[in-house]
Amino acid sequence: MSSSKPCPAASSSGDLPVYALYEVLLRIPAKDLCRLRAVCPSWRALTSDPFFIAAHMCRHHTAPPLLAIAYRDDGEVNGVAISDLLGNVVKRFPNNGYEIVLVNESGDAVHRLTSKGDIIRVARTWLDLVCFNRVLFSPVFWVLNPASGATITLPIDFSEELLHE
Repeated sequence: MSSSKPCPAASSSGDLPVYALYEVLLRIPAKDLCRLRAVCPSWRALTSDPFFIAAHMCRHHTAPPLLAIAYRDDGEVNGVAISDLLGNVVKRFPNNGYEIVLVNESGDAVHRLTSKGDIIRVARTWLDLVCFNRVLFSPVFWVLNPASGATITLPIDFSEELLHE
């Protein structure tokens, strides 16, 4: 019959020298390392040490997640800003804007609509691409590549699918 007594916890002073355990734990991804903190108090102490944390971050440096945010400043310039989780703007992509001229039957301009009063809406992101549209002139969607700054206009049939979400 098996014993219900738990096995003794591994100790950093037992089978593995502390420096070797330190080097092994440095190579483990952060998500898995968080689980291993429960092995024993000495592992928790080692993985909670500020020097270990700094060394682990240097070895496993990954780019922090970024947010795509539609913005409009006081000068009514709008666009898409790429920001980190602390709110620091990494890059801004001001929009070129538009002007729509409404004409009557004789071809005279009766009203002008400009992007000055319009607002940009980030519809969704996929991988590193940002899909956005304007609130007032919404049937057209654009895709922005933040790495290059290039934008493309989606065909209207794709835009209609996004419009109804």
